[in-house]
Amino acid sequence: MANIVIFFLLCFFFPKGYDNSEQCLSCEKVVSQIQNKIEQDVDSDDLYDLEEISTLVCLLKSDRWSSSPVDENVCRGLVQEFTLEIISILLRSKLLPRSICGFIGHCPKSNDTKDWNVTFPNTTKPPIMGPPKILPASPKYRILHLSDIHYDPLYMPNRTTDCGEPVCCRHGNAKDFSSNASGKWGDYRYCDTTLWTFENMLRYLAENFPNIDYVIYTGDTTSHVVWETSPEKNLLVANVTYQLIRKYLPNAKFFGAIGNHDPSPVNLVPPPEVDVGFPSNSIQWMYDGLADIWKLDSSQKTFRYAGFYAQRLDEDLVLISLHMNFGDSNNWWLLVDSEDPGGMLQWLVDTLQECEDANERVIIIAHQHPNGLLDPFNRNYFDIILRYENTVRAQFYGHTHEDTFLVFLDPSNPSRAFNYGLMPGSVTPYSHLNYGFRILEMDIRTKYLLNYENYIFNLTEANQIRSPSWYMEYSARKTYLSEKDYTQPMTAQDWANVTIEMQTDDVMWNDFLFYRIKSTNDPPICEDSCRSDTICSLRTAWNGHRNLFCL
Repeated sequence: MANIVIFFLLCFFFPKGYDNSEQCLSCEKVVSQIQNKIEQDVDSDDLYDLEEISTLVCLLKSDRWSSSPVDENVCRGLVQEFTLEIISILLRSKLLPRSICGFIGHCPKSNDTKDWNVTFPNTTKPPIMGPPKILPASPKYRILHLSDIHYDPLYMPNRTTDCGEPVCCRHGNAKDFSSNASGKWGDYRYCDTTLWTFENMLRYLAENFPNIDYVIYTGDTTSHVVWETSPEKNLLVANVTYQLIRKYLPNAKFFGAIGNHDPSPVNLVPPPEVDVGFPSNSIQWMYDGLADIWKLDSSQKTFRYAGFYAQRLDEDLVLISLHMNFGDSNNWWLLVDSEDPGGMLQWLVDTLQECEDANERVIIIAHQHPNGLLDPFNRNYFDIILRYENTVRAQFYGHTHEDTFLVFLDPSNPSRAFNYGLMPGSVTPYSHLNYGFRILEMDIRTKYLLNYENYIFNLTEANQIRSPSWYMEYSARKTYLSEKDYTQPMTAQDWANVTIEMQTDDVMWNDFLFYRIKSTNDPPICEDSCRSDTICSLRTAWNGHRNLFCL
């Protein structure tokens, strides 16, 4: 049992990075011992010992997130939430020790993880279509993109912002009436969304954008208080925020995607094919609960099965919502089985083929963008988008909290962009950001995006004058595509060209850096290698070809 304790501590409380060879060797040794002995029963005394020792080490390592001594409740909550799942995962994983340690970040990645491929239909890829001309009088869809609400029901003004916990400004934290205290409308530091600020945003939307057609939400509704999650708390937060959206935008159709903070514990989502062991490890509560809250109709059986679905928006436009926790290395259940969990990517191939056959267009929403996901999930997803580039008009993600984008480049011709993904930045100010949302404009006839606009308010000013003043932060077309007129849609090649211009155009580059953090303050200096690395990441949708895509 002591070995399980050590593994837990390696996973949770020690910094990742395999520059320390002793750490890698120690991890391998521990995992090897666990795999040799794990079949022994784990009784209640073992669980108690595990929780007590892990809580102690968490307290000792709490300097990772706080300048003050951390509250014991944080460590105890984390340990209690994760213990049974970690035991279940280690009982079932068949990976070699080096692979497990590589997966959790303590050794180099190993090659003995199982490779897999989706199967494409035996059909010829249609000729690549160029962008059409947009008719001046063509009607437009107006789409609201929200992401990463992270609503904290316990947020309170006049609370300390340095509380010894990963999230502060909450009921139970010390009162603070100084200028350093949390404000009425939120705080730039490690504090999440207040309900009244979220409602103020929706009221502004209702008054200024009454004709929104669709709301796309790319996940993460619960706060960053990951030591106090539960199925009941997570679904309560999801229901409260959804009902507010319905209250202020009753005519807009809502479609959501699951984020990594939506399950409990955070990040951990067992593939539906896996035996989860303890009943408490099941994630079915999340699928059924969100399906009911979001009013997904009975045809969305795939959502109740594994959290993904397709929904027709009009006669030739389909929305696909993907569950990207199935490719995320923070989802340790993938140590048990990472081969196309839930059959989602094969389902995506089949669904896109049906849309191609019917001459329909598709938009994809998801939480995590593919750049940071595991191979072979990342590679398979990239290949799918390349094969169906004529069908997929655009992709919309969240997760980063920053306003950014991702370009998909053709490996056979890296100067050609074939698709792109947009991330609007978070609703939450966590951390050092302003609140924000995005309005997308889509041509109904061609299903191409024409523009988007980001809206924010200055949180410092709002807390001083006691009221948010929302305004348009910037327009994508004016900022990045100023030379295009409205007869030309937004394309993947446009965004590839933006990355090229950013190399030498200091005005555009500085605008990007400023808007990336939602105009909070002066962005950190990012030049030379920082600039080139950042631009490279914007151009790399598949990490396997990073060197090919970098400029």
